[in-house]
Amino acid sequence: MKISMVTWLMWNGVADAAPQTLCRSNEQVFFSCSLGKKIVSVCMTPDHAKVPYMEYRFGTARKIEMTYRSDAQQPKFSRLAVNYASDTATVLWFTNADTDYLLNFPTKGGPGLEVKQHGKTISQMACQGGWAAAVGEHDQPLPFISEKPDADYAEAQKYWQH
Repeated sequence: MKISMVTWLMWNGVADAAPQTLCRSNEQVFFSCSLGKKIVSVCMTPDHAKVPYMEYRFGTARKIEMTYRSDAQQPKFSRLAVNYASDTATVLWFTNADTDYLLNFPTKGGPGLEVKQHGKTISQMACQGGWAAAVGEHDQPLPFISEKPDADYAEAQKYWQH
């Protein structure tokens, strides 16, 4: 019996291992990962775009539930390195109304999404498969991101205490 390569990959779970993204084919993936039933992606226009932007997307391929866009003239995303007692994480975040959306990129463990209201965590989701299943280059310098100075955990909290 002959088995096609696609069938073999599906039987062995390899086809499902491909990272998922909500970015369009004409966009660059800044970061993307599966959170289980949902996907979180940060997408960008190519370098040569006439109207460059960076956009956060959350949802499924069939239904994007939330988007948040920033252009280079008014960066709406911020980033800093947070120093914990035994770890360091780069955090990319934005604020929409009274809610902060934080993408955490720790050196130990895997990336994830944290949602805070008034400084309190209301949701925390880990990227399925950790770094191995995540795509993108989350540490590249971009005009869409306002860089903040490195801080310890207590100092960093001031950014998310609305």
